[in-house]
Amino acid sequence: MSVAEATGLTNRHDRHTLHVEPYDPSTDLESLEKLAVWCHRFSPLVGIDEVQPPETLLLDVGGVTSLFGGEESLIRQTRRGLQQLRLNVQMGLASTPGAAWALAHYGCGEADREYLAIAAPGQPQASIHRLPLAALRLPARMLETLQRLGLVTIADLLPLPRVELKARFGGFLLKRLDQILDQAPEMIVPVRSAPDFEVEWCFECPTGHHNSIQLVIEQLVERLCVLLRRHQRGVLLMICDLHYQHVPSTHLEVGLFRPSIDPRHLFQLVHVQLNNFRLSDFVTDISLRATSSAPLVCRQEELVTTRGRDYQDSPRIASMVERLSGRVGRLNVVRYVLQNDAQPEMAYRAEPLIGCRSRRKTCSTISFTPLHQPIHLLPEPLRLQVVMADTSGPPSHFQYHGHQQQVARHWGPERIETGWWRQRNVRRDYYRVETTTGQRLWIFRCLKYESWFLHGMFG
Repeated sequence: MSVAEATGLTNRHDRHTLHVEPYDPSTDLESLEKLAVWCHRFSPLVGIDEVQPPETLLLDVGGVTSLFGGEESLIRQTRRGLQQLRLNVQMGLASTPGAAWALAHYGCGEADREYLAIAAPGQPQASIHRLPLAALRLPARMLETLQRLGLVTIADLLPLPRVELKARFGGFLLKRLDQILDQAPEMIVPVRSAPDFEVEWCFECPTGHHNSIQLVIEQLVERLCVLLRRHQRGVLLMICDLHYQHVPSTHLEVGLFRPSIDPRHLFQLVHVQLNNFRLSDFVTDISLRATSSAPLVCRQEELVTTRGRDYQDSPRIASMVERLSGRVGRLNVVRYVLQNDAQPEMAYRAEPLIGCRSRRKTCSTISFTPLHQPIHLLPEPLRLQVVMADTSGPPSHFQYHGHQQQVARHWGPERIETGWWRQRNVRRDYYRVETTTGQRLWIFRCLKYESWFLHGMFG
């Protein structure tokens, strides 16, 4: 929904704060692809619909319903599995992908028990004819034109001459109509699941010797790299499980900044974590698997390093990030990504360098320079005790670090005001000030409460 609609649903007298996240279609598509891979347990052929933005999975269940005890049993198992993932779904079952899509979107009722729409076996066409024209997956402009002509359902469209429909709307309308009526083929583009890369070592007798365990892990890493090399893929996230005789297993996670199949480098990353813990019991077996991988990209080494090179392409930086993540944790090594927000403390977000999809696209509307924004920004604005205030500019004197500061020069003001959709709007006048002691600070006046705050320092 839109931000305005979401804001209208919140209670302004409630103490809870509305948190708005920017819409990221690439992340939504990635989650839908993962869900499609999960649905392979119900069908060998699972695809994603072509409607933008995609929000529907297409499963070909022809010939597999008997393996689940019939259509009704398959539907129940599918819905139960999705509910365990905390997903509420609407489902449609028909002989074509277009008809199933239409029934799932427009054939289900609002009641909870009406989550499923099935084309009637005796009269499947009747179940489709009563649906609205939006069930044909038509563009918005074409759908609007048809509705202005008084056409509401698919049944209203069938008596019209096909030649005139094609001349007026082109062949796409007839194509969608034939697909939903099973008169034209429609292919499901499958979502392929990534191959499983896992190796395992079982000890004849449980062992507690660190040297033996390290030797086994080194051999497992080499075997895993051989499997990955056959598919031209590199490790991005690797899991090492040490299974004990009487206590729960130990879980080691190794993340990489760039895909790699260098066994020596991978073992060094595992070795760093092995030195940080003690064995809880005797180890019975060790498993190693690559839970995330990516195609290998061959890069030619440069004889002379050029300026402006992307840090993501530097092998030295990649090695440093991977070693730091192994020592302090993957979620503690982050980068800051700029956001298109007027409020300074919300104009960036931190995301892990490892385990997060790289986004090289930056916001083009951000045009400030280091001279206008401080190098050091405080996590929370610090309230200043103003000694002498000036209504036409910044205060001439204020308390900072227990000492009275006198403003020698100032630049500004710069008005920053958030939009009306914020539940708690922000109106500030920012100044760049230089004190008599040489400090250059970034302060602002809150226009709502007429209070002064320190928000950052230059240099």
